[in-house]
This record gives sequence, C-alpha cells and structure tokens, in this order.
Amino acid sequence: MSKRKSSSKLIFYDLKQEGVKIQIVSDASYFSSEQEFLDINRKIRRGDIIGCKGYPYKSNTGELSLKPTCIQTLAPCLHLFPHPYFGLKDIHKKFQQRYLDLLINDSVCHQLITRSDVLKYIRKFFHKQNFTEVETPYLSMIPSNNDNRFFKTHHNKLDMNLNLRMTSGLYLKELIIAEFNKIFEIGHFFKNEATDKFRSSEFTACEFYMAYKDFDYLMKFTESLISEMVKSLTGSYKIKYHLDGTSGPEYEIDFTSPFKRVKMWPFLESALEMKLPEPKSLYSLESKKMLIDVCGKHGIKCPEPQTSSKLLNKLVEHFVEKSTVSPTFVCDYPVIMSLLAKQHSDTIGLSERFELFIKRMKIINAYTALNDPVEQRQRLVEDRVFGADEISMIGGTYLAALEHGLPPTVGGKIDVDKLALILTNNNDIREILWFPLVPPE
Repeated sequence: MSKRKSSSKLIFYDLKQEGVKIQIVSDASYFSSEQEFLDINRKIRRGDIIGCKGYPYKSNTGELSLKPTCIQTLAPCLHLFPHPYFGLKDIHKKFQQRYLDLLINDSVCHQLITRSDVLKYIRKFFHKQNFTEVETPYLSMIPSNNDNRFFKTHHNKLDMNLNLRMTSGLYLKELIIAEFNKIFEIGHFFKNEATDKFRSSEFTACEFYMAYKDFDYLMKFTESLISEMVKSLTGSYKIKYHLDGTSGPEYEIDFTSPFKRVKMWPFLESALEMKLPEPKSLYSLESKKMLIDVCGKHGIKCPEPQTSSKLLNKLVEHFVEKSTVSPTFVCDYPVIMSLLAKQHSDTIGLSERFELFIKRMKIINAYTALNDPVEQRQRLVEDRVFGADEISMIGGTYLAALEHGLPPTVGGKIDVDKLALILTNNNDIREILWFPLVPPE
C-alpha cells in the first residue's frame, strides 16, 4: 500500500493485491467527524495492510476507486518500505529478502507466475496424454562412491549414507517394467556443482517415460509439447529474446514445428573443422588422447577424471550448445556419452539420443532406453575400466529390474527452470526461482 496526501481533508492510497490496483480516496466528508478522519489516516504508513469499507466509483480518468467510510489497519509495516520506483539496488538483499522484491516489483511477480504457468501446462499436457503422475524418492541409496556431484547426508536411525537425487530415471523405468506404461514426475533435483546465471544446484525438471513408442515419436512428442506450450502461454509461436541482457540486441525465436534437426557427430566435426575418431573407437586410449589435445587447443578445461565422455560433453557445450538459438534437435550422440541409451540401428557407436537446445541452453535430454541387461552391464564395466564416474548413478537394483524385462521405452528430462528463463526473456536463473540460494554476506 502506498500513500499520498492531496490536502488536509483528502488522502489517496493505492492498494495492490495479486497485481490488481485499486485507488482509495479518503475524504474527510465521508467520516463521522474530521477528527476521526485525522486520527485514522495519520496512523497509516506506506506498506501497511489495511481494510476499507465504503462506496466504489470510477474517477474522471476511469480508474476504479473507493471512498471509504471506515479504514482499519490489519497489519502494520514496522520498517521503512522500499519505494517501487527505485526498487532494491542491493542484489544480495533482493534475493535474500525475496518478499520485499515481490512486494514492490510487479515484473518479478509476473515472471514467477509465468513459471507457474509452465508447470501447469506441462502437467496438463501429460495428463491429457493419459500419463500417470508418480513420485520417486528424493533420498537415494544409489552408491555414489567418491562422486562429489551428489549432495550427501546420513540417516541416523538406519545408519545409512544417502544422496539427494540427480535423476529419477532409474526409478521411473522400474515402474515401466511394472507395466505403468506412461509415467511422468515433476520435482526437484540436485547437483553439487558450480552454479552460474543459467544453472542452480537445486533445479526443477520433469522426467517422463513411455513404453512401446520409438525414437521418432519421442522427438515429435517433445516438439509438440514445447511448441504448443509457447503458443498457449504467449499467444504466438514466435517470441522476442535478448541473449545478452536487455541492453543487447533483440532476437526472435520461432517455435513453429518442425524444429531444426542436426546430427551431433558431423555437426561437431564441422565446428572443429577436423575429422574426429570413429564413434565406435571412442573407448580407445588413442581417441581419448586426441580429445584431450582438441580441448587443450581450444582452451577448454575438463576436470579429472578426463574421460572421453566428459571431454566430448565439454566440446558439445563449447561448439554445439553455443551456436543454437532457435529450437534445434541435436541427435545421435555417441554411445560412450549415452550410457543408458539404445545403440543406433544404422551406425555402430552412436545411440538413439537427442538433446533439444534453445537459446544456447540444453532444455531436453531424451533417448530410447537400452533394455538389454547384458549390454547394459557390459557398458558399465567398460565405463569403469576407462575411469568414468557414471557407474555411481546405476545400482544393482536397476540391473536386477532390467533382467525382468523392460519393454521398448523412450523418455527424457525437461528442464523447467530454463523454459521459464526463455519465456520470461531472462538471463539470470535467480529471477525465476521463488527463493534462490543466496550465500551469507
């Protein structure tokens, strides 16, 4: 609530609630006495929550207004309330005291409402397709070994080491084995890694799987979800976006289907202007050394252990991800990068996996699930031999479940936070999180 005085007998208040504003015109002639008018109005301060009873009308400018006969303070604001015009200049305070930012900044409220709309649309889309919404554990017993990407905790009563989940995919595929053929989950996931403007340690995603569908259907399914969501929430398939903040150039992103499709391996070779090892030979030490040299040549740092999978991921981030603004499916990733994905039917060493990139960000990672337990176990062995830590993601429980028969299955993960970033024309993930993590000063 804001307050401005027009005269000794006329005071204006602006009341705001959920983005709607109403003007209160406190006129002394509507009170039982001038003293009552003065006693009530002198106590009211900017930021107070008040209740009014009176006569509604429209002002000369057409603004909805109320002339009160009674004003009651419902909750006082005991602090100096920031002025909406100036906002919160202290970025730390802006996110630490989120309620203040939301009280004075309508644009932030609208951004968070858009985030909520994204979640509502995704949930509605899957329900309309007859998916069952499920819940899987946030605390996992999957062994993480020395994998520092996990947030770790300990259950005192059961004396068990547990991890906060990075994915729910293994549990979801176990439910597919249990003949829940179309399932999805929207929830929080956690990665104990470096954060930046586009990544948070705690993030919201939707994971989904469906049985008896193929890779091409999966691509069209996700394309329809994203394209129609943009149309539903914005009224158009085309949106405006600033890649480098509002001061930078404005781009138009077209979500009209079909989206652009490129094959990952030739795309990367073209960007590097060189021939890479054959995908089927990527487990060799020679291939790994070559990838280390390529990353070094381009100044790309890769943390230990420097596996071929990690090196390739860094190259994709640097050359592929950074070159995709409009929606682009990057398809057919090497098997060495896709531990859980089925091998491609046409090319040995490649998998039936794609990632959808928009505005230089990975929005969806999806694939045809590998359902051969023998091959899955062999891949894990090879992964361990070459020093990868992906083995920590897969426990014996899942392998045992796989031996009971996983039908042909496709699925993936949708990054809700990044979709909200795009649809709000934002370049800071903290702006579209209700309560972003802020370190103490």
